Amino acid sequence: MKIKCWDYSKEILSFGNINGYVCIRSVLIFGISSLLLIYLIVPFCFYLAKKMKKKNFLIISYTLCAIILFDEIYNLLFTRIFSLPKASLIYKKLGFNYLYFK
Repeated sequence: MKIKCWDYSKEILSFGNINGYVCIRSVLIFGISSLLLIYLIVPFCFYLAKKMKKKNFLIISYTLCAIILFDEIYNLLFTRIFSLPKASLIYKKLGFNYLYFK
């Protein structure tokens, strides 16, 4: 279909890119962040779950899940049904200029 959803060839520090689809920088960032998730963040969450009261841990967990779920519902439904601005425009107004969605 000749659609190119992303292009790493125009990124800063895009060394080692393969036709703009993959670049070593992004692969390394995803790899390192996944290792941090597996070896630091998940064990820390288990540690918190053991040390905290169950009620407090569930309140924090449900709150984070509700925030993520609301963001997804807003982006998938509300922006289309009620013609509201997309989250990327709101993020851009807040100063997060690196996010770009068409």
